[in-house]
Amino acid sequence: MTKDRKREIAKFFCGAEAFHAFAHGILLVSGTRITIFGISFSSIWSVVSLAINLLIALALASYAWGIFGRRAQAGHANDEM
Repeated sequence: MTKDRKREIAKFFCGAEAFHAFAHGILLVSGTRITIFGISFSSIWSVVSLAINLLIALALASYAWGIFGRRAQAGHANDEM
């Protein structure tokens, strides 16, 4: 698998994680309580999940687009591959 293909896959999963974080943000703002198998989760779990998913999305974006890495520092972050 080439490096470009790995970056394209990372871009896809970055979008999925960003949407997942957005969904947790909506749950947090709406005050929705989730109950799974009789266990009720308060809104603090939405905050934790939101933070974790945002960090994962940032890490994937950094790899996929090079926004924090050496390519960005060298001025090549937006170059076509």
